[in-house]
Parts: sequence; structure tokens; C-alpha cells
Amino acid sequence: SSAASYISSFDAALDKYASYIAEQNRKRVKAEGLTLREQILQISGRMQEYTSAERDQADLYDLFHKEENHRMHNELFLRVSEKCIPFFVKALEDAIQRGEISISDPKASAYFFVYGQMGLLMSKDYSEEEKTRKIQKCLFEMLGLEANECGTHKFNGDRADSIGGCDGMQQRNRDSSFADGRGRQEG
Repeated sequence: SSAASYISSFDAALDKYASYIAEQNRKRVKAEGLTLREQILQISGRMQEYTSAERDQADLYDLFHKEENHRMHNELFLRVSEKCIPFFVKALEDAIQRGEISISDPKASAYFFVYGQMGLLMSKDYSEEEKTRKIQKCLFEMLGLEANECGTHKFNGDRADSIGGCDGMQQRNRDSSFADGRGRQEG
């Protein structure tokens, strides 16, 4: 039927555009030599730069970003996110190898981090800057990466040293059983 053909064509075009956006953004991220925290800051601190990959194909950008095509944009957003999962899994696995984080399932964590922030990213309740700050703070807290108001951090092998007043969350996570999945031990 023509409806099935249209849906199949739309799905193929959506997938191709999503693959293009994900690959262009992967190329923009220079992860080599950076800590996981620095990678998070690099990615989440430049959302406008990362949306420029979408603008490279003006006709598709216009189609997916019209107000009346909000559902199509959300579908594109989901598809791009899906294609980014392998990059996030690798970043988490590399951070585990470097001793920066301690998580038992990098793939599940990547899915949680990518899809878990979507509601906030799509929300109209916050400015882009507020969304970025909130997402970074949540990721840093969940991963046990120290952060402070300035966004500064220094990692020294087995512990993070705070610069400018961080509260030592990473050390607390290591001292408790929270990081290994059994929950926080009582005092």
C-alpha cells in the first residue's frame, strides 16, 4: 500500500539523517587524553555546536524543526540518541579502565544517561544553560565525579581532589557500598 511505502521511506530517511548527525557529532568530540568528566563538559557544554550537524542539510533541518513537526523532531532525537549509545559505552568503559569511575554495567549506564536526560532536554521549563548545568551535575553525581559551581576538577589516580569547595562525593561513594550496587551503608 502507499501508506506502508510512505512510512518505510520516511523511516529510511529518518535513519539516514540520524546516522549522519550522530557521526558528525562523534567526529566533533575529541575524547583522546580527556577524563570522562572533561568529555561530559565538552559534549554538554556545546549543544549549539552539536546541532550544527543538523543544519548542514538545510531541507531536512527545516522539516524536522518546524513547530508543527514536533513529533517528527522527537523521533529524530530518539534515533540520534540510539546511534550515540556505542560512543557513550566506550567512554564509560575507558573511564573504568582509567580508574575514574566504578560502575558494573557500562551499557545499561549509557542507556540510562542518554535516555534519562531527554525529558529535561525537551522541557521548556529551563533555559539551555540551566539544562546543561542540571544534566552535568546529575551525571557527575551519579558517576561519582566531583563537581563544583565553577566546574573545575582535578583527578589524581585513586581519588579526586576538589578545587574550590567540592564536597568529596567521589570519596564518599568509594567509602560506601553505594558504588558496588548494595546501597549505602548506615553510619
